[in-house]
Amino acid sequence: ATALEKYAACPYRFFLATVVGLRARATVRQVEELDPATRGLLFHDIVYRAAAELRLRDLLSLDADAEAAERVVDDMIVAVAKAWHEKLAPAIDRVWYDAIEDLRLDVRYWLRELRKSEWQPVEFELPFGHRGRRDGIAEDCTDDPVVLDSGLALSGRIDAIEQRQGELRATDYKTGEAPALGNSVIAGGTQLQPALYALVLEKLFPNSRVASGNAYYCTTRGEFQRRNVELDDSTRLAAREVLRYP
Repeated sequence: ATALEKYAACPYRFFLATVVGLRARATVRQVEELDPATRGLLFHDIVYRAAAELRLRDLLSLDADAEAAERVVDDMIVAVAKAWHEKLAPAIDRVWYDAIEDLRLDVRYWLRELRKSEWQPVEFELPFGHRGRRDGIAEDCTDDPVVLDSGLALSGRIDAIEQRQGELRATDYKTGEAPALGNSVIAGGTQLQPALYALVLEKLFPNSRVASGNAYYCTTRGEFQRRNVELDDSTRLAAREVLRYP
């Protein structure tokens, strides 16, 4: 789904990145500032590990111990920041630690919103259509892509699957700025993930009703906005249109 959004934005860049597999040459250099891409990776790593520990300790619900939940998050931020500090070797420690404190504020807000939401998480970082590895451990996932009714075959990873009164929704965490609100379902294909992830959920959980997919811009930069796409006839039609225009 991410690759298809790249295609909608620029077919040539999609070809170079996805078909040819072109990547920037790896170079060893000290990090002087935390760029948006690295910040996004750090945020996802912290949230994934924190969510797993919070669920293990049964601290995700609103009636659970809020202080204990925050301690889990803070401990995970320290652990992840230490591991990434060793890997990135930042040139200016003050810049690095300031960036980590900014991340701490965002992750704490994510935690508070998660705990008080009527949508409760049931899965985090769910892979589909490929057998990946996490922390050196093979993930339980089929190698076969998920094929939608339109014939589109997809693989990827859904950041969070949430449940409310028997309904499911797919959530994709974003760390950039939220796009302007518009009337289009998929914005010409550049905001395709929520619709496709909702359709993927239908295939992965055929006995459950899937309500929607959404992109959650869960940082200060994104103003903690959601871009929700209801799974209805217009969304299905918009997703099918992707295949009509090569």
